[in-house]
Formats: sequence, structure tokens, C-alpha cells
Amino acid sequence: MSAWFPARNALYLPPGFKVIKGASHVRPLPAYVWLGLWVIHQLPLFIIAKKGDHPLALLAFVPIGNVWLMCDMVDANPLLCLLFLFPPAALILMVYLWWQIAEYANKPGPLGALMVIPLLNIPLGWYLAVYEPAKLR
Repeated sequence: MSAWFPARNALYLPPGFKVIKGASHVRPLPAYVWLGLWVIHQLPLFIIAKKGDHPLALLAFVPIGNVWLMCDMVDANPLLCLLFLFPPAALILMVYLWWQIAEYANKPGPLGALMVIPLLNIPLGWYLAVYEPAKLR
């Protein structure tokens, strides 16, 4: 075999290129980390549902049940849950539902609309769930 086409490597590497063993392997997060992140993300919805005395507040931790819970908390038609099958409609519906949930929690509605922004939704969800304003509307 020539130097240009080594027998062991099907991939040509230029001269001087060093391969770092294990560099291409990215270790996935363990399941308990994903479970912890899921709980941190869904616990505010559970707290808001519990404060409103919703009988099925535990649905906040069920992947499809939480959408039904949000529709039920704001007295929306449960058939709206089917709109989550279409991504553009799902985004609009999520803004609407969280706007209504924020008002359900005695907070300004536009704060709920911000729940669709990644990384902002976790502290904002906790604010909607835990913070009690001194003067209720």
C-alpha cells in the first residue's frame, strides 16, 4: 500500500494530523440528571395547579397530561391539545395557555407569554408559581 492510501484507514488524514482517542465520543447525561431537569421544569406548573385546588395537579409530571392540565386550568377546550401536533400552532397555543395561566396565578399575562423562550422559562415559571405579590388584583 502506498502512503496516500493506508490499508488500515479508510479515511485519509493529512500529514501531521493527530487523532485524539475518545475525542469524538460525547458522554450522554445520566437518566437521573434528565429526570431532575424534568422535575425542575414541571414543578412550577404543579405548584400553580395545587394553589388553584386542581384535583389532577399531578398530571403536570406526565408528558402529554401536562398539556391537558394547562388546557383544563384555563377552561380551554381540551381539543386544543390536538393543535400541539402542528408546531406553528403549538407555539401560538403555548403563548395563549401560559398567558392565561399567569393570570390564573394573579400575575401579569405578558409574563406568561415569555414562557416560550428557552432558559427564561425556568426562572419565570418559578416566579409565577412561588412569588406572591403584596397587592393582589
